[in-house]
Amino acid sequence: YEAYSLYTEDTKVEIASDHALYASYSANKYTVTHDPNRPENATYDVVGTMRDRTGFVFGNYYSLLANTYTLKGWTFTGWNTSPDGTGTSYTDKGWFLVEQPNDVTLYAQWEPNTYNVTFNPNGGTVGTNNKDVTMDSPYGDLPTPTRDGYTFAGWAFSNNLANPLTSAYWYQSSN
Repeated sequence: YEAYSLYTEDTKVEIASDHALYASYSANKYTVTHDPNRPENATYDVVGTMRDRTGFVFGNYYSLLANTYTLKGWTFTGWNTSPDGTGTSYTDKGWFLVEQPNDVTLYAQWEPNTYNVTFNPNGGTVGTNNKDVTMDSPYGDLPTPTRDGYTFAGWAFSNNLANPLTSAYWYQSSN
């Protein structure tokens, strides 16, 4: 007889003594999928791809792949088993424990970047020179500059890469 033979209901009894049969198991293999999880309020799309990984066994730890997703104006903060971040969190390239006997989707978690906006009154005066703003959120309250002989029309963005700033836009007052 073979020591590791698998016995079924149809296997003929050939052991001429009392004996025990031991359960034999084959580990199920599970897949880990990475979801870019673009935030609803993000202006831009997530760029990049991540391959699915197969062969994960329940109860074992595995090293996660390095994140290759990017999102303009946002910082990747890690992975979570829930899109809204309320599940189990994992760090980038961290250890992952297969806690459930099923396939798993890990969702990228994103934090919007904060930027400093400088206000150039463009020939006028303004009480507040700068303000921190958050990507993909409203600017909120903006200062109102004054300039003799002009009516303030609003703020405009100058895309001068050497000195990007927000400048006042004016209409000439008619007196």
